[in-house]
Amino acid sequence: MFECDFDCTDPTVISGLDGPYRLKIDAFDNDFQYICKIDEDLVISGDPNGCTDADNDGVCAADDCDDNNPDFPATPGTACNDNNANTSNDIIQSDGCSCAGTPTTGACATIATTSNSLTISGSQPNQIIKVFNANWQFVYECSGDCPNPLFIPNLSPQVYHIKINGYDADWEQVCRLREDVVVGDGNNLNGATIGNSWYDVTVYPNPTTGLLSINTQPLSGQPGTVQVFNAVGKLIDSREVDDFGTDTVEFDLTGRASGLYFVTVRPLGGKAITKRVVLR
Repeated sequence: MFECDFDCTDPTVISGLDGPYRLKIDAFDNDFQYICKIDEDLVISGDPNGCTDADNDGVCAADDCDDNNPDFPATPGTACNDNNANTSNDIIQSDGCSCAGTPTTGACATIATTSNSLTISGSQPNQIIKVFNANWQFVYECSGDCPNPLFIPNLSPQVYHIKINGYDADWEQVCRLREDVVVGDGNNLNGATIGNSWYDVTVYPNPTTGLLSINTQPLSGQPGTVQVFNAVGKLIDSREVDDFGTDTVEFDLTGRASGLYFVTVRPLGGKAITKRVVLR
């Protein structure tokens, strides 16, 4: 059907295709050292954009969570209904497809401190609790077998970081809590009960025609980097961020090839968060 050896154009465009095909690629560096290989079956629809798009929303079926509904993917943060009576403020999640709300069952836990201890009283039958000191070193951890209330004695005066996931009797997640407390004077520091949006970094609009914004407010107070990669993992752009809560992170992909891209948010010393983006 088509073949080229070392004189292949980049990109290589083969037009007029329709139906099943097999693609084989061997890639070499400038010294003809072997790098990688692709060998896979493809089905080409004959669509001029090279994809199947049943609902004509401009998103290929492979990247569309519902290719029969042009309303999806939707913009993250758009109001929706998750049909769960135990949640409120339902919104489209960061994937542009799923709908979820904030549980209305109350806070995950209450935390009380003394001069040298803290007590955590959970609201759910099952919990995963992690307690870190001011330098984010583990102080205490339990999963499922957590005592309720949980009493941790003999603590030195400092800030402690607490993360709690609450689950019902069937281990369905109900709530999350992240709170910083001070042991020594009994006063909370920057205490915050976080619903399902904790670490819910959003990328919008998605799909995009070029301009892209990243909401990193859930990582407020932390520095790090935000990177954009293309579908084959090549770094396209990068930003250094001093504070995810105050810095606005934007990219302009105008002029780039249409298709799938990945946005990776890397908090300093934390776990990287990757979101998928479709560029039309």
